[in-house]
Order: sequence, then structure tokens, then C-alpha cells
Amino acid sequence: MLASLHEKAQALGVASVAIDLTQLEFMNSSCFKAFVSWIDRVQQMDAQKQYRIRFVSNPAILWQRRSLHALQCFAAELISIDR
Repeated sequence: MLASLHEKAQALGVASVAIDLTQLEFMNSSCFKAFVSWIDRVQQMDAQKQYRIRFVSNPAILWQRRSLHALQCFAAELISIDR
């Protein structure tokens, strides 16, 4: 699903993509790895074609804060987190 999202974002030339996780209570390591792979694909794009990724999180769900912070450290120039 993230691969098709990436392809669509590239085709449309969007400036940003928002991922709403506010209702997500659990995410396993395979899903987390999929996010890392997606972010890596965006990082490998030409700088002019890269798009930002905005995660909308739920501050009441503690794992989201820790996990999204780790993702943001991986690509601080691309990722923002809304709480």
C-alpha cells in the first residue's frame, strides 16, 4: 500500500503526504519496517521531487510517540509529527 501511495505522490508531484494514525492502537515491526523503507525511497529521490511526510499521532498512545520520534530521527528533513 505504501508503494502505491509513493507512486501516486510522485505522479501527482505533491508537496506533502499526511498519515493519520490517531486511531491506530498497534503496529508490528513489519509495518514499522514498511514505513522505514518508504521514507528511504523518498530520501533517494532528487531533492526537488521529494515530498514531506506528516504523521498525525494520538498523544494518548505512548508507543506512537516513541516510534514516530525514531522515524523522524531517520529523516528529520522530511518528517513532521502532529500531536
